[in-house]
Amino acid sequence: MNWPYHRTAFNRPHGKVCWSFNGIKFSDAAPVLLKYGERLRITLINDTMMTHPIHLHGMWSDLEDENGNFMVRKHTIDVPHGTKRSYRVTADALGRWAYHCHLLYHMEMGMFREVRVENDANEEKFEGHTCSGRRFVYLTAFYCGGLRLCRSPRRARHVCHADASR
Repeated sequence: MNWPYHRTAFNRPHGKVCWSFNGIKFSDAAPVLLKYGERLRITLINDTMMTHPIHLHGMWSDLEDENGNFMVRKHTIDVPHGTKRSYRVTADALGRWAYHCHLLYHMEMGMFREVRVENDANEEKFEGHTCSGRRFVYLTAFYCGGLRLCRSPRRARHVCHADASR
């Protein structure tokens, strides 16, 4: 089975805390749009000094081991510092859903997204791009330094990964 590859990274430059996904605070972010019935893989990469419990409301997360094998079905994925976690999601619940870090102060500081599952979601509306017929989304969550603005997703480097078909 081919699973689209989605990657989320947590980075930590030095300075003031500015938690976010895609380098954009929640109030400035467009919703992540998924097509009903779509199956996707999300990879969370955490190089910060904290564990992030990440939760997508409304849908189950099928946690994988490092070889892409199914391990356990969960609602919240703990991502310890210095690790990465991959999980599969099927967009099987129409509506508007929260996607966030379960640490309240991280969520309040912008580590939060709205995910919309729609019947008519399409490639043009999807937050990401297509590579070799597969859909990619590059989400980031990291500290911002001082008054420096968080990176824009337009600056994020999109890479076709060799293991994208897993």
